[in-house]
Amino acid sequence: YNNVRPNPFAIQQVEILKGPSSVLYGQGSLGGIINMVSKKPESELGGEVWGQLGSFDRRQLAADVTGSLNDSASVLYRAVALVRDSGTQTDFVPDDSLLFSPSMTFHLSAQSELTLIGNWQKNEAGSSTQFFPHVGTRLPAPNGRIPVNRFVSEPGFDRYDSEQQAITALFKHDFMNGWSFQGGARYSDSEVDYRTMYGWPPVFQDDNRSLLRSIYISDNRAESITTDWRIHGEQHWGDTIHKLVFGLDYQNAHTDNDSLFLYGAGGLLDLYDPVYGLITDFPTPADVLDSPGDQIYQTGFYLQDQMYVGDHWIASAALRRDWVKNKTEVTTSQLSTATTGRLGVMYQFDNNLSPYASYSESFDPIIGEDAYGNNYEPRSGEQLEAGLKYQPLGTEHLITASIYRIVEQNRTTPLAAADLDDPDIVNPGGSIQVGEAEITGLEIESQLEFSEWDIYASYSYTDSEVTQSNTTGEQGARLAATPDHMFSTWATYRPAHFWPGFKMGAGVRYVGETSDGSARVIGPE
Repeated sequence: YNNVRPNPFAIQQVEILKGPSSVLYGQGSLGGIINMVSKKPESELGGEVWGQLGSFDRRQLAADVTGSLNDSASVLYRAVALVRDSGTQTDFVPDDSLLFSPSMTFHLSAQSELTLIGNWQKNEAGSSTQFFPHVGTRLPAPNGRIPVNRFVSEPGFDRYDSEQQAITALFKHDFMNGWSFQGGARYSDSEVDYRTMYGWPPVFQDDNRSLLRSIYISDNRAESITTDWRIHGEQHWGDTIHKLVFGLDYQNAHTDNDSLFLYGAGGLLDLYDPVYGLITDFPTPADVLDSPGDQIYQTGFYLQDQMYVGDHWIASAALRRDWVKNKTEVTTSQLSTATTGRLGVMYQFDNNLSPYASYSESFDPIIGEDAYGNNYEPRSGEQLEAGLKYQPLGTEHLITASIYRIVEQNRTTPLAAADLDDPDIVNPGGSIQVGEAEITGLEIESQLEFSEWDIYASYSYTDSEVTQSNTTGEQGARLAATPDHMFSTWATYRPAHFWPGFKMGAGVRYVGETSDGSARVIGPE
């Protein structure tokens, strides 16, 4: 529950790398990586003040100002701040936030630049997910539908409060010969205080009104140091331009999660006529179990070559090697290694139609030992993708279409019944890594920018399947929470010819059916 959630107002832009993408940043899921770029100082004086009112008594005020501290613009500054006081759809659950993110850039010379970014955030929230029964929500109930604003936990006890701070240093140096050095380091520290009650199991009692609540407490802390140092270079060999990157990154992250679960300790709550405050003897911090923390060390070396061949061909190749060590306070350390790569090629026609094909890999370490007492191998992902990109000449439009196939390997799955007699098994209740899943899909996106209108639209079709598993009912199932169809569009209107500065937008999103992870019912054989 210790999620470092950057406030969107402190973010300059968001970059999404789809599919397995471990070459740049190391360990990651096969779904992709979201790269959030912080706001940085700019030389030109500017800024904004932003006020917002919304549903559930939402009030928010934010400010962003940047500029130069001297005439030569060698020292730049930026300050981003936000305060929010808000409720939510759920009674007694706030959505309050404080943010302060100052930054400065120092142009040390014509070739060197140093940027320092600070970030402090504090969020006060609660349990907006209430674990309602199916009866009374998706299914009819004797006493009608449960109100959507109903709060299952206890006011004054329930909270999901987080505080985080970070300091980042970014450095650039241009050697003025086609080569440059870029690097960054960040220290971050975050704490979360989580208190909640929820119905478990989430079913009505015999009166078809009451829910038996359990208490859950989780105190979390995360502390990390991350660094990434890169050398960029551009070389011309024959009619080919090579843009080269050599990088080394390192991270050291410590996480600690102390928790407590008390079944039924929250008593009964009538979901149609709740009465709060009947419980006065809540658990204290001294009751929370002190669990051992985890330490993760990752070191990765990577190199990339982006090649421009002639006037039409672009090729990209990259390779990475990682060493990941996981260590807890009570067990020996576990070392995982992985080599991942990426290869892509594109051809640009004179009309800006560009077909491409690519291959990429990812890895995600798994902590622990399998049923045979061996350390788990990292979960791995591979993707093949092919598609078209089209930017009509003389426009800012961009239309893309792609098809892809992703295979995830080394998924954990229980032992099969036939394997239980193997004398080499150390833990019969453990898992082995023979699981596999496959995802195939189609994506179409368009970004259309006109003089007064911007229209962004996307459609995706995803077919997922667990192709190998020892879990009963899982093989042949779709991956849980993976919709088959998704569609979204957003239109922005700017009537600059008669109302400069005004902008309005509207959008719609459709999410298709998702699966709970159980096997598909195909029909009788």
